[in-house]
Amino acid sequence: AAATGGRGATLGLWISDEELAQLPRNDAAYDRIVSRGGAAAIIGSLAESSAHKHALAAATLLALGGYFTAEQASVVRGELEQAIDNLALGTTDHALSTGELASRLTAWLITADLIELRERRPDVEARWVDKLRSIMARARGDLNETLAYYNERYSGDPGPAAGCLRLMMALYVGDDTTVDAVRTVLRGFLGDT
Repeated sequence: AAATGGRGATLGLWISDEELAQLPRNDAAYDRIVSRGGAAAIIGSLAESSAHKHALAAATLLALGGYFTAEQASVVRGELEQAIDNLALGTTDHALSTGELASRLTAWLITADLIELRERRPDVEARWVDKLRSIMARARGDLNETLAYYNERYSGDPGPAAGCLRLMMALYVGDDTTVDAVRTVLRGFLGDT
C-alpha cells in the first residue's frame, strides 16, 4: 500500500521515508556522487552503461535531502527526468538479456518514483508508461517471447527476472491484472494453488 512520505507526495514503490533512509550508502555510485561534486558527477554518469545505478543513487540522495543545494537539486532532477524521457523514446532495451533488462528497468522505475515524475512531469510520465507497457507486451530473447512467457514457464533463469520486472512495471503503471497474474505464477511455482 502506498504511504505519504516526508516529501509530501504519495510514494508508490517505497513504504516510508524510514525505509528509504535504510538504503545502503556504501555503493560506488554514491561514492562517486558525493566525492566528485554532486550534480556534475551525476550528469556525467548518466551516459555510462551503469547509468541506472547512478540514477538510482542520485534519486535516493534527492529524496533524502541535504546532499545538494536547491540549485543542484533542480539540475539533478532535470537531468534524471531527461534521462527517463530519453529511455522512453529510445530502443536500447532490445539487445539486453532479461536479467539485465530487469536490473536496469527496476532501477529506473524506482528512480522515476523517487523523483516524483508522475506529479512533476506528467508529459514525460505518459511517455514512460507507454514505454513500459510496450516492453511488457513485446517479444524478446532467444525464443522471441514476451516477459509473461518467460515468467510463466521458467522457475529458473530467466523466469524470476521476468516475473520481477513484470511485477515492478505492473505496479508502476497500475496494471492490476498483471500483478494478479504474477502472483498466480509465484503461487504455482511454490505449490500454493
